[in-house]
Amino acid sequence: MGHEITEIDEGEGCWRAIKKKDLEKMDEQLDLLWAMRDLKGREKMGVSNQREWELKGREKVGVSNQQEWEINLNEIIFKELLDKDTCAEVYKGVYNSQDVIVTVFERREKVQKLPSSEENNLPACRSPFREKVSFWYKIDHPNILKLIGAKIDEPEFTLRADNEEVRLLRNLSYLVVEYRCGDTLRSFLSKNREKKLDFTIVIQLALHLARGLAYLHSRQLVHGNVKPENLLLDRNFKLTITEFETSNMAISNHQELAGDRQTITYMAPEVIDSKPYDRKCDVYSFGICLWEIYCRDVPYPDLSFSELSLAIFDQNLRPEIPKHCPKALANVMQQCWDTDASKRPEMEQVVLMLEALDTPKGKKIKFPDAQSCFCFRK
Repeated sequence: MGHEITEIDEGEGCWRAIKKKDLEKMDEQLDLLWAMRDLKGREKMGVSNQREWELKGREKVGVSNQQEWEINLNEIIFKELLDKDTCAEVYKGVYNSQDVIVTVFERREKVQKLPSSEENNLPACRSPFREKVSFWYKIDHPNILKLIGAKIDEPEFTLRADNEEVRLLRNLSYLVVEYRCGDTLRSFLSKNREKKLDFTIVIQLALHLARGLAYLHSRQLVHGNVKPENLLLDRNFKLTITEFETSNMAISNHQELAGDRQTITYMAPEVIDSKPYDRKCDVYSFGICLWEIYCRDVPYPDLSFSELSLAIFDQNLRPEIPKHCPKALANVMQQCWDTDASKRPEMEQVVLMLEALDTPKGKKIKFPDAQSCFCFRK
């Protein structure tokens, strides 16, 4: 990547989203709140129309553009460059004495125009990406990665890294999240494929994921990309949902999600078929993840992307549940990955089902070989 970050479009690479009709009402409420804020500022200044308001500027009339999630970049200590590609650079750092992860990227999005006139007093446009950040900042749950803050489209910033590298960055955005040590669930399951795993740990991981998703759904949010690669695990087996930035916004092209071989494994049939979908797509993804946690294996390892798409949608392909799997746990999996989204339980119900499972015996799960888990077609 060198000294510049390659341009990316909103909805690609690091920032992807899902189509969600449930948020239309929420968008309308946001529009109304912003219009009320502008109107109050205009009344304070005695401004009569939208154009005059825009020319005089909100800051000059006492309405601050500062968002509660905006941070002072000069307070970030950039420690170590963890990763970089054509999408972004990722640093480990410190902000307000807290270890954080800082993502530096160039944001490009199509700003949505709103109905604007002197009669309705609405602002002329709004930024979907800023809405995402605002939603994420308000999320506070032990099993969801916490957003510390962000700075969007900073005109100029001098980055001084610990290795004494000094770089002048222009027109970039900065996303700061809490640092969680550990590994991804995918890596953990791969490393421990042949080891024994307490059944209590299986239920604990499943509950952490279920509770996090239930929390998002209770706030009318959908994650849309639930898979082991987006789940972190620490040494105490605490699971954390990441990639929350993929939630709650709309895209027009389902192929952006369906083009990933790993992602499609966890996609509900209605998503693969480009039909309208809601929070129940997360329930489906959870069911597949639950099977992986129990089996410590990868679903459909021998199928190509095209074969997998056809098998899941047309042939109802699902992972085969081992015979020694407790019936109650198998029942949760089967209910969650039901082809009919309306028959899938709510995540709150899934939490209750998992909590009801008997785990005090601390059973061990051990498969004799890698061929213990297959696939089946209903």
